[in-house]
Amino acid sequence: MPPIAAFVLCLGFIGFVMRRDIKESSVSSGLWVPFVWIAVSASRPFSSWLHPGNLEARAQNNFNYLEGNPTERVFLIVLIAAGLIVLYRRRNRFLVPFRSNVWLYLFYILALLSVGWADYQGVSIKRWIRGIGDIIMVLVVLTEDDDKEAIERVLRRVAIVLIPLSVIFVKYFRHYGVVFLRGSSPMWVGVSTHKNNLALLCAFSALLLIWRVLKKWPRPDIFDLAVLVMALYLLQGTASATSYIVLLLGTGILVLEAVTRGNPRRLNTMIVGCLVLLLVFNGLLVSASAVSASSLLFKAVGRNRTFTDRVPLWRDLIKIGGRNPIAGDGFGSFWLGSLTGLWARHPWRPTNGHNGYIDIFLDLGILGLLIMGFLIVQTYIKARDSIEDEWGSRRLLLAFTVMILVHNITESSLAMPTSFLWILFLMSAITVVRKTGPPGRAEARSGAENAAVKDPGSPAAF
Repeated sequence: MPPIAAFVLCLGFIGFVMRRDIKESSVSSGLWVPFVWIAVSASRPFSSWLHPGNLEARAQNNFNYLEGNPTERVFLIVLIAAGLIVLYRRRNRFLVPFRSNVWLYLFYILALLSVGWADYQGVSIKRWIRGIGDIIMVLVVLTEDDDKEAIERVLRRVAIVLIPLSVIFVKYFRHYGVVFLRGSSPMWVGVSTHKNNLALLCAFSALLLIWRVLKKWPRPDIFDLAVLVMALYLLQGTASATSYIVLLLGTGILVLEAVTRGNPRRLNTMIVGCLVLLLVFNGLLVSASAVSASSLLFKAVGRNRTFTDRVPLWRDLIKIGGRNPIAGDGFGSFWLGSLTGLWARHPWRPTNGHNGYIDIFLDLGILGLLIMGFLIVQTYIKARDSIEDEWGSRRLLLAFTVMILVHNITESSLAMPTSFLWILFLMSAITVVRKTGPPGRAEARSGAENAAVKDPGSPAAF
């Protein structure tokens, strides 16, 4: 099929499915603002859409991190302004109370303070503002009249657009969708700029569509199945072991939620039981064959026991981070400095720690890591305690949360501005209190809670 014909058919498919989604939904037009923000975060920067060339240079990290991009800056400012306008119109309908979001407040307060000791303060404050933009977009989603439907619709629309486009780019527009690195096999990137980013988009989109198929069973949406097949096809082509594992993990969480029928106590028991069985199995395997389960897993996914040379990198980073162990180098600052010595020891030239927890330690020190730890625990508990008996979006967000936490063992996305996974995490982390009825009464509405609560009256900070 000629590339232009394939592209036209793809646009027709996207337009038709999107039109059906809009007709079926009851969300407001304000949801298009976070849709654009999330779609760009899950694919490639806006400036790369305007100028899609030079993907090979980006993949090899041959660019200056300190250079600003006026086009990108204006685009993000316009979206942030639009999001603030939407929230301003809803200002009398919701609060973001300090008590329910204490660890998120403290994390961003610490990140702002850390700009003061960052070596590149201008870049650090810009990244902090982009992080606030993530919060604004999530709040636009969570303050919809039906936040559960809003979460589902915005994520499905992202998948409807980006997954088919990635297939077309990989198959018919390879100068856009495939990167050819010297000495390496072709790397599928689709609408993204790296195979790992495409793999994450496919893994999380696939889980969303699996959840929708289970929700609508035995009459699943045929278009959900079509996009799911595309996502799995692309995931196979990226050969990303981490994304394979997190997709299997997320599917397993959905199964456990179905078995326990949304009961938090039974779900905890099942998770702990699975961990105990895994430990027992690993012990028996080691005693019988001197081979651990982790070794078999690494071999099965084509990786070595050092997580493809990540372990030596982690050792070096922890040693370097010991120079500023309490408060780190400043928000988003560590990887802006000179990396000559680090790259000399690691010729593959890493530009992040490939571990979200280590990157938090490098930027914000032990203090930031502790606050992030408390935020993670709070988010998991809220997500776990709010899952429903039915196939509601809370079940999906709990699976997403676990997937993101595991993903950050070998990759970085925690607190990374305009990161697709960090935005998904915020949907579970932020608690929005909707004002209803007489003054003094409020109802908690968020990606992680949906029960009536009494709020102390703390004003919203974001």
